[in-house]
Amino acid sequence: NVCVCIGNSYVPANFVVLDTGQNPNTPIILGCPFLHTANATIYTGTAEVCFYLKERIEQFPFYRPINASI
Repeated sequence: NVCVCIGNSYVPANFVVLDTGQNPNTPIILGCPFLHTANATIYTGTAEVCFYLKERIEQFPFYRPINASI
């Protein structure tokens, strides 16, 4: 297990480290086990993922790439 920082909290996760290079905007794919452990809910209508951590909620926006097909 490795602790992943989400906002101001840490959540244990098993994952593979991805070499994303120097670009901080490179997307990282979060697997279902991690999202379950972190108690995450993905809201596609508002394009955000919310992590319900103890007594706090951490919210992060996400965006569909412009060239993505539906």
